[in-house]
Amino acid sequence: MLAKSDDTDDPEQIWKNKIRDVQMLYIQADVFFGETEGIGKYKRKLEKERKFLINLKNLPVNEMKKFLNTSNITYLHGLLSVAMRRSCCAFYKSFAASERKSKLEVELVVDDGATWVKVVSRNVRGLTMDFIGANGNANRSVIDQAHDYIEIARAHPHFFKMPKIIFEFVHGVPDLLRHKLESFGIEVFGDVVNINELVKLPADFALYDSDNVHNSVAFPLEGKCSKAEDCVIDTINLDISSVFALVSSLTHGNGANYNYTSHLLNAQAALERKRPVLPLLLCTIRDKKLIICRTAYDAVQSILRTVAGPQEKIRAEKLFEKVEIVEDKLSERAARLELSDRINQRSKIIFGSGDYYKAITVTANRHFVRAAAHQVSFSFLKKFYCIHALQRCLIDIHFAVFVHDSRALSEQKQLDLRA
Repeated sequence: MLAKSDDTDDPEQIWKNKIRDVQMLYIQADVFFGETEGIGKYKRKLEKERKFLINLKNLPVNEMKKFLNTSNITYLHGLLSVAMRRSCCAFYKSFAASERKSKLEVELVVDDGATWVKVVSRNVRGLTMDFIGANGNANRSVIDQAHDYIEIARAHPHFFKMPKIIFEFVHGVPDLLRHKLESFGIEVFGDVVNINELVKLPADFALYDSDNVHNSVAFPLEGKCSKAEDCVIDTINLDISSVFALVSSLTHGNGANYNYTSHLLNAQAALERKRPVLPLLLCTIRDKKLIICRTAYDAVQSILRTVAGPQEKIRAEKLFEKVEIVEDKLSERAARLELSDRINQRSKIIFGSGDYYKAITVTANRHFVRAAAHQVSFSFLKKFYCIHALQRCLIDIHFAVFVHDSRALSEQKQLDLRA
């Protein structure tokens, strides 16, 4: 349990409580989120806060009190509390949109990526003053931050649906600010405070009254699924690696128990004995429509002709009786990917087709998935006075994928061992 840092007026005791809070948050972060993506960023913020507090130790009491009011411990505490309550899967995850020069850090990603959370720790009076424009603050307001989240969320659908956005207010939220955010489609959590109890609204503030706010359509979240059942993805896009995992003798019968001459096959056989891939794949594709794009199908057939054994060819033939071969297509966002060491044309077409047909691509190609999620390209953009300047363009494409362990075709190697 964290100390209530502000339950005393003694600055020295508040300082001690905040130091203890940092230590406890660090322990909780390690215990509950030790392997979670981005936890290192959170712990670095804790370390920065600790150093800030240590530097206050020998200050005169009046100065110490002034600086303690700027401490971020309330925010860091609130963020971790929300993360624990909502089963966080990533802290401070970066996303980009092609129109922006910089990425946006989403504070918390929860629900396996389906929901983004912003934690607001500012006091409710400060939020009110910002909302009515009385602060003259140079920092971005909550409304500005909401616009940022919406813009980036639209560019990064989670399994073809825009992520849900939640704003959690640690110290309460003015009612009109809540209404404004909800009119954008953002879910708001936190104690609601009547704005008239906090400030006398300006005479020209009628634009922001509750009726007008509820009717705001400036940045509505237009989810494509009005009902949960409409969001179910019933199509699976097979890539080359998933076909091989489904038909390989390594995943059938006694194939994982051979001592192969190939180091690769031996390594995959050892993994297969520990974590069989086939049951997981069969569960994933069960009762789903199966597709494979022309490029992937042609590549599979070419490899089968030269590498596959008799039973692997039979399994592939039976599998393709249930698979629709679709034409190669590139979704608009996949088309923006630039070729690189880990993004070749064939993979771009295969994943781009899955994206175009709104299918989950089942794959062992982790390298492509990661590269697509972190690609930075360079483009020439025209600036003022017809001057051209080289500018970074962030792409960041998070494809809808199910990633499994790789399994190569092995039957011919088994036959060689029997000979």
